[in-house]
Amino acid sequence: MSVPVGFNDRMVFSLASNERSVRIDEEPDPVTAAMAVAFVHSCLGAATRDATLARDFHLSPREAECLRWFADGMSMPDIAETVGIGYRSVRSYLDEATRKLGAANSRQAASIAIRLGLI
Repeated sequence: MSVPVGFNDRMVFSLASNERSVRIDEEPDPVTAAMAVAFVHSCLGAATRDATLARDFHLSPREAECLRWFADGMSMPDIAETVGIGYRSVRSYLDEATRKLGAANSRQAASIAIRLGLI
């Protein structure tokens, strides 16, 4: 089963097995079944929560671009040269993105933005 989780991403859930046939005469282990259901529920809940949360954040195209380059490990002077803007502008875009995402620093902002599918 393919489950949409936001931002054109999908999670695949399968009940496939190496067994050639299904034995319905056996009772499933209730603890294992409960753990499997809890795991799937947790994954779907986290994906939905992230997709919903992402709608609350609005990065400008330039903020997202600078943050994407920063997340890829590029230095601010290199971002400025690549994008064709000044170093202070890069710093300003990263600071604003960090503020909007409620992050403590640009590294954390990049991590949040990646997790939310913003960059």
